Amino acid sequence: MTFVFARMPAAHAAPVQAAVERMQSTQRIAVWAKATGFFRLHENNVSTYATIVAGSLSYFAAMQLMVAHGAWLQSQYGLGPAQLGLVAFVFGWFDLAASVCVSLFTDRIGKKRSVLLGIMGSLVGYAMIPFLNLSVIVATVSIAVTRMFFEFNIVSHFPLLSEQAPDERGKVMTLGSAVALLGGSLAGFTGPWLLVNRGVSALAWTSAAAVLLALCVVLIAVKDPGARH
Repeated sequence: MTFVFARMPAAHAAPVQAAVERMQSTQRIAVWAKATGFFRLHENNVSTYATIVAGSLSYFAAMQLMVAHGAWLQSQYGLGPAQLGLVAFVFGWFDLAASVCVSLFTDRIGKKRSVLLGIMGSLVGYAMIPFLNLSVIVATVSIAVTRMFFEFNIVSHFPLLSEQAPDERGKVMTLGSAVALLGGSLAGFTGPWLLVNRGVSALAWTSAAAVLLALCVVLIAVKDPGARH
């Protein structure tokens, strides 16, 4: 009997094995499609992602300066905690002025133009900071004005982004916030490192390069939502 069973042909498991492999492949494809589907937009895809990238670059550039300016003013001009607190108070008024300007002018000149204006103003500010590092007052004012243009840019950026894909506004704003936070997190490392190892000029001009790239992205790839209607 053992001899008979030993001589019998083996069961053909190949079709079953192939079916199992096809099922597993189908499941993997479905999981991948579901994972990537969140990032797929049904309208204005290129412009939307270009707006997200431009916002993240602007946020990166500003956060580099914001996380490092206290150490800069303290080490170079001897500012203590009380003086740095006063500087932060001054910055707050410049931020408020930028937000008021957005409410007054953005709807009149258009969201994309407002973003471009903010980017160009901050670009000039970053580029000029090394040349204005002459005294504590001049340096503080140069940071404040640059920050004001950034604030004008980023406050205008939110409505520009939200109108890129109105039917998927929640997804778009979530992606925009996440990518901007990535830029800010990176700036938390690069800003202090550049200040300590390369100085104020490298810090400012690196931020200028980032917003210059953001300017090119907006000019080339971002659509004005008002122009589409």
